[in-house]
Amino acid sequence: MFFGPAIESYPPGALPLIPEQVPDDDGYMLSLTQCQSVRTIPAPVPMPTFTRETLTIDGTWEGTYYCGGGIIGLTLVISPLNTPDSESNVQAVFSFYAHPDNPKVLSGSFRMKGIYDASSGQLILEGTEWLSRPDQYAVVDLSGVFVPSENTITGQITTPGCGVFTIARK
Repeated sequence: MFFGPAIESYPPGALPLIPEQVPDDDGYMLSLTQCQSVRTIPAPVPMPTFTRETLTIDGTWEGTYYCGGGIIGLTLVISPLNTPDSESNVQAVFSFYAHPDNPKVLSGSFRMKGIYDASSGQLILEGTEWLSRPDQYAVVDLSGVFVPSENTITGQITTPGCGVFTIARK
């Protein structure tokens, strides 16, 4: 409540007593007195610092991809390649399964091998060998980008007849 301008002077080092502070709709504290309303800004919260080089994509990722005209559940477990070479530095297990919107998909899994470029976030994986293969299914390849601020990898299943994928770290 504001009753109008008030001009008061205080001796050096003395401040008026503020009987009450309440948060406003934006989360700022409003200091209320009979004659004035003062808005104090909270101290900034430090943001975490990270670079692509300090983040890894190792771990379990879950999400979906599109292939054969439907949405399919996806779990991708990525790990560093024990003996990296000039063509590969990461390996993965790609597991697919039915999605509630596409319940007739069979489950399966296969190994993948590829390249992760930490400076750009680019991930390229190629299917290599089946672990569990349903009849008439083929391995797929993918190309995506790690987005650290969202902790996601998004991109394209590059095998013909397939589409986009989005996975998030679990």
